[in-house]
Amino acid sequence: MKLRSILTLASTTCLSAGFLTSLCSGSAHAFTPHIITDANGNPVFELRMFYPQDGKFFRNDTSTWVFDPPTIDRTKSAAQYWADIIKITPGQNPAIINVGTMEEDNAYASSDISQWMNGAGSLINSALNNGVIDPERLLDGAHGIIGIGKMDWDWEQPFVPSQLIQTPKVDMTSTLMHEVAHALGISATVYSQQSGNNPVKAKFAPVLNAWTSHLIDSNGKAAAPDQTIICNFCEPAAAGADTFDADDGFAYFTGSNVDAVLNGAMPGVPVRVDSNLVPGYKDDPFSHTELRNSMMSHQQYSNYMSLMEAEFAALQDIGYSIDRRNLFGYSVYNDGITLINDNPFFARNSEGTAYIPNSYNTATMGLGLHIYGSGNIIAQRADLLSAGAGGAGIRVDGIGNTMTILPGTRVHANGENGLGVLFAYGKNHTLTQRGDVQALGENGIAVSFDFGHNSLGDNNEYRGSYFVTSGKLDLESYFPDYYETALNEVNGPLVSSFDLTGRVAGNKAAIFMSENALVGQINVMQGASITGDIISEYAEEDDDGNLRLTELSFGLKADAQGNSTGTADTDFRLAYGSNIKGKNISLHLDGGTTLLTGNHQVFDVGVAQAATLSGQGIYQIDAAQQFRNSGILNPSVAGATITIDGNYAQSATGTLQLAFNDQSDISSLIVNGSAGLNGTISFAPDRGYYRDGFTVTSNEWLQVGAVSGNFTNVSTTLSSPTLNASATDNGNLSYTVSLSRDANAYSQYAGDSEDREVGAALDGLATNAAAEFKPLLAALDFSAPDGSTIRSSLPQLSGEAYASASGVLLNASGITRSSVSNRLSQA
Repeated sequence: MKLRSILTLASTTCLSAGFLTSLCSGSAHAFTPHIITDANGNPVFELRMFYPQDGKFFRNDTSTWVFDPPTIDRTKSAAQYWADIIKITPGQNPAIINVGTMEEDNAYASSDISQWMNGAGSLINSALNNGVIDPERLLDGAHGIIGIGKMDWDWEQPFVPSQLIQTPKVDMTSTLMHEVAHALGISATVYSQQSGNNPVKAKFAPVLNAWTSHLIDSNGKAAAPDQTIICNFCEPAAAGADTFDADDGFAYFTGSNVDAVLNGAMPGVPVRVDSNLVPGYKDDPFSHTELRNSMMSHQQYSNYMSLMEAEFAALQDIGYSIDRRNLFGYSVYNDGITLINDNPFFARNSEGTAYIPNSYNTATMGLGLHIYGSGNIIAQRADLLSAGAGGAGIRVDGIGNTMTILPGTRVHANGENGLGVLFAYGKNHTLTQRGDVQALGENGIAVSFDFGHNSLGDNNEYRGSYFVTSGKLDLESYFPDYYETALNEVNGPLVSSFDLTGRVAGNKAAIFMSENALVGQINVMQGASITGDIISEYAEEDDDGNLRLTELSFGLKADAQGNSTGTADTDFRLAYGSNIKGKNISLHLDGGTTLLTGNHQVFDVGVAQAATLSGQGIYQIDAAQQFRNSGILNPSVAGATITIDGNYAQSATGTLQLAFNDQSDISSLIVNGSAGLNGTISFAPDRGYYRDGFTVTSNEWLQVGAVSGNFTNVSTTLSSPTLNASATDNGNLSYTVSLSRDANAYSQYAGDSEDREVGAALDGLATNAAAEFKPLLAALDFSAPDGSTIRSSLPQLSGEAYASASGVLLNASGITRSSVSNRLSQA
C-alpha cells in the first residue's frame, strides 16, 4: 500500500488555510438560521444551515445532502457547548457561521483573521469580543464556516455530556466542538507545501494571527512574520533567513494562562508541523494542540469529549473570557511530583471570581482534578463537588500515577453521566480510596476504569489495556514505531491495584471496568462501604489464550495508609447487597466475614480458611473453574439459598454452615454442577423458641447432581446457655438436627433461692411454652453462653414467671416480661 493511500484511509478532521479571501461577502443566500444563546439569553452564534437548494455556503461550495434532525441537533449541541463557556462582550454578536454539507470523509471549520494586523484574532473572536472587523474579510457574509462531510457518524447516539466518547463510531458532536474551536482561533497562519515524500517547505505568513503570535520554537524563539520554519524533515532555510526551529516537528503555544496551568511541565502546549502517524509527512502546521489524546489534536486516537484545561487557557491567551475554574478545579501536567491537592471544586459566585464553599458545581463536563502527567503521587484533600451533566471529580491519564483520596474528603459527581473517579488512559496506576466518592445521578459511576472510545471512531484506532488496534490500517506492519510507542503506553493493567477503605456509591455502578480497561487487584477492606454494582466488561486474553483477570478481594488487612498488607483481617466485616458482574472477576474472600446478597457472575470464587462468606444469591462461574471453599460458606438464615451455577469444591478446612429455624425451615446450597466434598457440614439454629426434643430432617440442605467425596465431619454451631444440639448423617445427603434443653436450664444460673424459684418456673414453662412466653425464652436461650445474662435477668422477672406457671398471671405481668425480652433481643 502506498503511503498516500494509507494516509487517505487514516484521514481525520482538518482545518482550511488560515488566510481566506471572501468571494461574495455581499451576496444574498437562502439559509435556515439557528440562534444559540448563553445562559443569560445573549445570542452567541447564528448557525446558518445551507441546504442543497440554498446556494453557496462558502466560495463555490454548495451543500450536497440535506441536514437531518440528528445532524442539526449535534451541530447545535457543539455550538451550545461553547456558548455556555465563553463570556461574550456584546456589540457585534452573534458570530455568524455558515454550515454546509459535503461528500468527503471529513469535516472542517475556518475563520479568517479579522483585520490585516499582527496579533489579530479570528473573525469569530472579534465578533464575540466586540473587536475590530474588516468587512472585506467576511466569508460569504459570515464570520466562520463549518463543513460536514460523510464520515462514519453515529446517527443513533445523541449528544451525551460525558468525560468520555460514548460511541464506537465517529462522534459528530465532539468533532464539531473541535471544528468550532478552530474557528474560534486555534489555527496558525502558515504557508506550507510538500511534494510526495520530499522535505516540507513552510514559512509563517506576512501577518500573524493571535494564535501564531503565541508560538515559540524549540529554542524559545517567538514566531515572526515571514520566518522560515525549519525542522528535521523541512527544507533548509536560505542563507541569512530568519528561522523558526521546530526541530523534531514540534513548537509550543505559550501565554500567561497556559504557563500557569502547565506549571513548568513543558515549554507550552505542543503543536507540530507533521503527522503523528507518519512523522515527516506534513499536516496542518501548528493548528492542532498535540497534548496526548487531546480532542483538539490531529492524532489518530483521541478519548476526550472536551478540551483540557491548558487548551482553555490558550483560548484565554488569545482573548477569550472564560471562567476556567468553573470547568477545572486543578490540573497536573507534570511528571514525577508529590502533591497534596488542597484545590477544591465547587460552584462559582455570580461574578465567576471565587468558589462558593460546599456548593455543587453545575458546569457541563466540569472536572475537579485532572492528572495528565505520569509517575505522580497525588493525595486529594479538598472536596470536589460536581452536579453538572458529564461532570467528574477526578480524571487520571498518563502512566504510573498514584492517587489517594484522603479520609474525610468528598469526591462527588452527582450529575447525569457523572463519574466520581475516572482512570481513562495509561497503565500501572494505583488508587487508594479512603474518603467518600459518589455519583448518584442517572448513569452515575462512583469509580470508573474506562478508556472510552475514539472520537474519530474505533475503526480508525482503538486502545485499551494490552491492545492497540485499527480496522483501517495494519499499524504493526506499516507503522511499527507508532504502534510500539502506543502499545508501550497501555501494555499493562490500567490500574494495578485499587485499595478501598472508604465509601463508593454509584447509580449505574459503584465500580465499573469497561471492555477496554483491566484492573489487576481490587482490595475491599475494613471500613469500606459499597452501594451499587461492581461491573467488569473486560474480556481480553493474554498471549497464551488465558483470560486476563481482575482479582476482587474482601477481607485483607489495610495498613495505616489504607493500603493492603496482603494478610487476612479476621476482624473484617462487610455487608454488600448489590451485584458483582464480570466474567473476568476472580472473587476472593480472604478474611473476616462478608455478607453478599446479590446475584453474581464471576470467573471463579475462593473462600480462604480465615474467611466466612454468608448471605444468599446466585453465583455463576466459568464452566472450567470452581467455587472453592476452604473457610466457611454460610447461607446465613433459614429460607436463604446460595446457588452455584458451576462446580463446587470444599477442602479439608472448609465448612458448609447451614441454618434452620423453629418452624423447621432450612437454608440450603444448590450446586448446578458437580461437588467435591471434604471438611465439615455444620448446622446452626436461627434465634427462636425450640421445645425440648425439637428435630428437623431434610435431604435438601445440599442439592447437587454429581458428588465426589464426602463431608468428614458433621457438627452443629450453637452458642447457648440452655440448649444442646446434635446432628446425624442419615446418608445420601440427608441430615437430622436435634435440640434439647436441660431440666434445670434456667434455674442453674440463679444467684439465690428467690431467683432459683423464678428459674424453676421458667424451666417448667419451657417444656411447652405459651405463645406470649416464647420471645422471652428465645431471648434467654440465645443470650451469653456462660449464663451471665440469665443470671442478671432472673431478679427482674421476680415472681412473675412463678405466678404464671401457677396459672395466676397478673394483668401487668406482660410489661416486665416484654421489657426484659426486648432488652435481651437488643443485646
